[in-house]
Amino acid sequence: KNLGCVEPRDCLSPTPAEDNPMFRNLAKGVTACWRETVSASKPDSLRLGMGLRGMATASAGSSSPAGTKRMNLFTAINEAMVIAMESDPKAVVMGEDVKFGGVFRCTLGLVDKFGNERVFNTPLSEQGIVGFATGMCSIGHTAIAEIQFADYIHPAFDQIINESSKYRYRSGSQFDCGGLTIRTPYGVVGHGGVYHSQ
Repeated sequence: KNLGCVEPRDCLSPTPAEDNPMFRNLAKGVTACWRETVSASKPDSLRLGMGLRGMATASAGSSSPAGTKRMNLFTAINEAMVIAMESDPKAVVMGEDVKFGGVFRCTLGLVDKFGNERVFNTPLSEQGIVGFATGMCSIGHTAIAEIQFADYIHPAFDQIINESSKYRYRSGSQFDCGGLTIRTPYGVVGHGGVYHSQ
């Protein structure tokens, strides 16, 4: 049955970042995880994890296509970050509590594999997280910045809109933030009060 899904790459407009080998590897990993999830999942066989409503897993009876492995959403995100960090020695992951795996365990094991200089906690300041990530990208790093809950991204809008998105223009194309990824979950908890549930 058609689940109304499209290929992830169909949602992306072509950008110069696609010429970056790290971007292509990450896109391949995300697309492979997406295809496996859609092909192995049927709407009537999905069950939702307790407290992790957004992380749907297929019923134990379905099999995976040859050459793929079954995983849930947060494991797919973790694996995509591992691919990105293995492909690009300048890739870093930053955010609140990412060193111990983050609230949803998407960064679990990254600090053990890549060390404290590439996976590090930040102060509780979304504007600071995005500002710091923007600065790292402007000097050649690939920054994966985690905002712990999407509800908290609003304080970072100044950095996203007025700094990150205009960096190439403001610098006369001398610098850019093409290596910036801002990752933030939403709709996962549902019972966390006004600032953790939207």
